[in-house]
Amino acid sequence: MKIWDKKTASNRAPLRRVRESDIIVPQKRDNTALYNGSERKNISVAMHITRGRVQNVREDRAQNMHDFIEQKKEMFNAELAFSTVHEEITDLENRQAKRANALELSKEELDNDKFELIKFVIEDNNTKKFKKDKESIK
Repeated sequence: MKIWDKKTASNRAPLRRVRESDIIVPQKRDNTALYNGSERKNISVAMHITRGRVQNVREDRAQNMHDFIEQKKEMFNAELAFSTVHEEITDLENRQAKRANALELSKEELDNDKFELIKFVIEDNNTKKFKKDKESIK
């Protein structure tokens, strides 16, 4: 096995993390004429492999179980609060719709009562005129 095929520096753990800044890309101004074609190929393959091993920066400490549980509790409480607020908004919208419907029905009833009152007043005036005319005839 070649050194650049090896996944870690040892079987247990790498000696240190490889960072992007550790890999120096040869520039055109560097003297690459000192290497023959196969050596240049080996160097480029090794650089490619080491670039593939660069680890992304993660948190330095592992997340312990207590922090994980606290995070889940906070997420649950936030979701519960959101659903409670959403239900409350839905309830208020339903109440508003019912009130608007009740107002429309009340308006229709008032309009009907208005027409019936006008009709009654006209009929009452007609009966009074009729009685007056009848009394004046006698």
